[in-house]
Amino acid sequence: MQVAGPKALGAWWLSELTADMGLEAFVTISSVSVRQAGTGMATYTAANAFLDSLVRYRRSIGLPGE
Repeated sequence: MQVAGPKALGAWWLSELTADMGLEAFVTISSVSVRQAGTGMATYTAANAFLDSLVRYRRSIGLPGE
């Protein structure tokens, strides 16, 4: 959780705190290569999946997300 916690929670709170600011873009970085890395990277992969889901959620409610 040392990687997943800060990455996921940081993105969530930035999303929440900027939701009403009229941003033109909200960009997150998730690594495709780690999804193929396999063993030992489960929490990092989960954090990247969370970022991808956060972007989909933002788009579904009419907010920018990349």
